[in-house]
Amino acid sequence: MTTVLRTQDDVRRLGATVRGWPMAVTGVLLATSLIALWPLLRLPGLPQTADLELHLVRAVELDHLLSDGWLYPRWAPDFAYGYGFPIFNYYAPLGSYVIAGLHRLGLAFPLALKIAVVGAYLLYGPGAYLFARQILPPIPATLVGVAYLVIPFRFRELFQQGDYSQLLAMAILPWTFAALHTLVARPSPRPVVLTVLATSAMLLAHNITALHTAAALGLYALFVAATYGWWRLGWILLTGLGTLLLGAFFWLPALAEKDLVNIQRLATNDFHFSNHFPALRELIALSPVVDRVQANPAVPHNLGASHLVWSLTSLLGLVFWRRTTPGLRAHLAFGWTLLALAVFLMLPLSTPVWEHVPLLAFTEYPWRFRNLAGLALALLIGLGAHWTLQVVANRWRTPWSQTVSTALPALVALGIVVPNIVHLYPHEPFLAYDIRTTDDVARFERETGAVGTTSAGEYYPIWVEQRPGPSSTAGQLDPASLPAGATSLFVERRPLRQRYRLDLPVAGRLTFQVLAFPGWRARVDGQEVGIAIVAPHGLIGVEVPAGPHDLELAFEGTPLRTAAEVISVASLLLGAVGTLLWWRARRSVAPAAPVRIDGPDRNVVGLGKFTCVPGRSRKGGARPGGVWGVPKTIKNFLIPTVGDAAADYPAVAVALQLAALSLLLLFVLKEGLLDRWSLFSYTSPAGQVRGVDHPSAETLGGQIRFLGHEVSRSVRPGEDLRMTLYWQPIALVDSDYRSFVKVVRRSTGAVVAQSDHEHPGGMPTSRWRRDLYVRDEHVLRLPPGLPPMGYQIIAGLYALNRGFRGLPRDGASGSAAEVISLSVVTVSGARVPAERIAQPLSWRFDAGLAFLGYGYEPVAAPGDVVVVHLFWRAERPIAGDYTVFVHLLDAAERRVAQADGMPLAGDYRTSEWAAGDEVADRYPITLPVGLPPGTYHLLVGLYDAATGQRLEMRAPDGQRTHQLLLDPPLTVWPRAAGHEGRG
Repeated sequence: MTTVLRTQDDVRRLGATVRGWPMAVTGVLLATSLIALWPLLRLPGLPQTADLELHLVRAVELDHLLSDGWLYPRWAPDFAYGYGFPIFNYYAPLGSYVIAGLHRLGLAFPLALKIAVVGAYLLYGPGAYLFARQILPPIPATLVGVAYLVIPFRFRELFQQGDYSQLLAMAILPWTFAALHTLVARPSPRPVVLTVLATSAMLLAHNITALHTAAALGLYALFVAATYGWWRLGWILLTGLGTLLLGAFFWLPALAEKDLVNIQRLATNDFHFSNHFPALRELIALSPVVDRVQANPAVPHNLGASHLVWSLTSLLGLVFWRRTTPGLRAHLAFGWTLLALAVFLMLPLSTPVWEHVPLLAFTEYPWRFRNLAGLALALLIGLGAHWTLQVVANRWRTPWSQTVSTALPALVALGIVVPNIVHLYPHEPFLAYDIRTTDDVARFERETGAVGTTSAGEYYPIWVEQRPGPSSTAGQLDPASLPAGATSLFVERRPLRQRYRLDLPVAGRLTFQVLAFPGWRARVDGQEVGIAIVAPHGLIGVEVPAGPHDLELAFEGTPLRTAAEVISVASLLLGAVGTLLWWRARRSVAPAAPVRIDGPDRNVVGLGKFTCVPGRSRKGGARPGGVWGVPKTIKNFLIPTVGDAAADYPAVAVALQLAALSLLLLFVLKEGLLDRWSLFSYTSPAGQVRGVDHPSAETLGGQIRFLGHEVSRSVRPGEDLRMTLYWQPIALVDSDYRSFVKVVRRSTGAVVAQSDHEHPGGMPTSRWRRDLYVRDEHVLRLPPGLPPMGYQIIAGLYALNRGFRGLPRDGASGSAAEVISLSVVTVSGARVPAERIAQPLSWRFDAGLAFLGYGYEPVAAPGDVVVVHLFWRAERPIAGDYTVFVHLLDAAERRVAQADGMPLAGDYRTSEWAAGDEVADRYPITLPVGLPPGTYHLLVGLYDAATGQRLEMRAPDGQRTHQLLLDPPLTVWPRAAGHEGRG
């Protein structure tokens, strides 16, 4: 459709509205990116993150193989201490290719990685903008880009986690949605190609993000197809098939051969998804102010409070529901549906889904869905901004509304960005990663223990029973396997091929110090021979006859991998030929004349269809299909839109320029003033953690100081106990220690729950910096039937290479020196079934507890043990620790036996009882062997052990006493001859 402007004022208004807005959009997105990336641009080196160095190592190995002529290698020969590792057969390779490609342009590997990270981040804003631009005018679409740029998850990847593959995949994500919308809205071969390329790039960037995104894209396709017509789903299915065919070389072998490696480790132990569900309160939490001397800032898995607040403005769409275009309604519904599903899959409530959906459990961390939730929030923010501007600019046509609508985009952008400044304080200085050759790869593995650049060694072949350690002959023919008197000579040594000239006096099985895996082939004198797996390390064994021989070992393709590669190449060629034929056929068709619609229309199909302000060529004529100087070849994909025109808002370019200037001013103020005022960060005093609940100064082994801990005071059975420890090295740490936290019974020391971390705080202790402390958070799942009482928490550090021995506390000795006693946690929330109370009562103590009743066997014999069951309830928190007394009196009121003690043998002191807790306790009284038969009375009460003062209790009728006489009395019968006392 074409909008026809009737008057000169209309033309001037439209010209002022749209002229220059593409550059203004670029300015807003670049200003936001500058704020976010400034620490990375300002400081030399790279941030100290959990995974960034791993991607550098993979790129160095890939470049080594590319230099040898391998276009797509599946085996990393220098990994696993030189025994080789099939990581490139399973892990998405695109990020490694980007880094290796930049290196081949002349950049050093660390600089190539840094540029790759910056480049990936710069894709976020334009991608989100183009996605939103399919349905929204420039202003709200720009705000979508701003919101997607500053999602808290983004900064976690940049400065803490450092998973470059995931960072790159999240950058590609909105481009896939933009391409898919273009395909559904205007189906043709070109958007099919764009969508296939975008989704294939996602697949090759990060396996896990691709799996999550596939489901989200399918959901989006349903919403969009419902708007444009269900028949368009055929184009989507064609695109999905194209993506599968193009990426077959990667996903088909990875999926078909997943049972050949130990990938199940990603769904067990610490990596099991059930250990990584964030709480709902964490998802909606505010981002905390950063302590600049904390090595791993406590960044919650939150969605961003500012994003959540601004997304609520999208509910204005319900007010305009009937007057809103179907496309906007569909995207509003999609945004909230995607957000709800993402949040659901991050909560423990979704456990059945994680258990039954194929492959989902291997994605390990439910909080990864924060990225899809972030895209949904950004979209909802854009929709809310659109309807808000409609209200301000179109409903109230007054001079002040024009001013407000011009300033509103800047206010929204600042409102989104400012709360997220707390994420922009990574530790300084950055690290200078010195990994440039394969020798550095071997050194990296020896120093970090990150074998094969993995966390769990999940790509070790399943026949590896015992992992081989570093060896000077790793990757070569093992000389120890040669028969006595044999000789061997290297003829050729390449990364994935090696040849030897041998002379063996007798036949024998020769062993290569290489892990066996499909693809390895051995040839003796040019004839292929079988390969045996040598236990326990899973190495390659080859039978060689006696005499002189040429022996070759090479990694080659398998029938499955070759077929997958052929499928991908064939689909690529077929797609290229089809696109070329379509392009030639399209050029032969004469362009249709534009259709003009008389009268104003606010639901134009695209800004490029305005004919009143045509693009001009250098020769002065109108450029066919041009839009404000944008060439036709990119115009239709870059700025198509279905929705309200930019003309609906006053001064689009001015509003966006004001937003860009506001963001730049924010950047200047942050660097010049705000950082000095410590508004978004602070620095703890040396050797302390500011604000920690339980500070400490224990030193372990003269190497690491324990600075304190935080823990919940009360928790219920079956719930998670969250425990945070703080460590700081004070000297060179000589080993990689593991941290542990145990919940134990105070009376017996029995362990009821335990958590161990291979790397405290996610960082190997041998790489801790002495100027930074480490936050080590543990989550312990308490058993559902755990009895309510107070439990002792102990913690410490231990090393596997020292036989699980703990790092002792300085100045202490024995096994007790290997643990640190921390707080006592109360397991509360218990209720006593009424049927358990034989004699119910309702007496109350002024101290805040109630005596609910009792029970005992009223008949006994001398030498028996009479067990008195007492039942209590805490009416409110109790200030003191009180002792229970149970006294047995004879007829003369003389005490003949007693049982005094704190509740549950001291495991549940009254000061630890939570309001509403009901406690069932037992007190055994041993009757003296010579106790005369007769009637005896039991007295019960409480007293303060420090003063001996008994607590007063009162009956429901107001009667008061310091001791309660139990009824019925205890009858003691003479013991029958030959019978022992009963307990």
